[in-house]
Amino acid sequence: MARYSAALFSLALFLMTGCAAPGVDLLAVPASDSALTFDSVDRAKLQLRLKNQGAQAAEHSPVIVEFHLNAFTVTSPPQDGGTLVAGQSSPVLEFEVPQDCLDSGCEFQIKIDPQRKLNDSNRSNNSVQGRFVRETAKK
Repeated sequence: MARYSAALFSLALFLMTGCAAPGVDLLAVPASDSALTFDSVDRAKLQLRLKNQGAQAAEHSPVIVEFHLNAFTVTSPPQDGGTLVAGQSSPVLEFEVPQDCLDSGCEFQIKIDPQRKLNDSNRSNNSVQGRFVRETAKK
């Protein structure tokens, strides 16, 4: 079975502060120790949760993932993290990684509220970029 890894470029986004931002403040956090999990048929899924670290509830928290392949971009169907009260995290959201990305690797970008409909007090943490790499077998 092939092995994969993901490196997030914006690791600082996962550092939580103890004080809540005014209003809504959504960010993506890993679903577990690893942001990627794999099922039994060698199909990778990017898993994440949304966290509202603001002081107000966020209603309908949309998120998409763009996979940037060599010649084109594949955008996931939007998923809704649901209504999140202050300090609450969403259930795990899963995004299927395109086969071309599995075969040759790609960069990805997680976008929270891509159409900017929420009154988010801190939009600088609404996007996370990373790289998905197929690891070569060690001999």
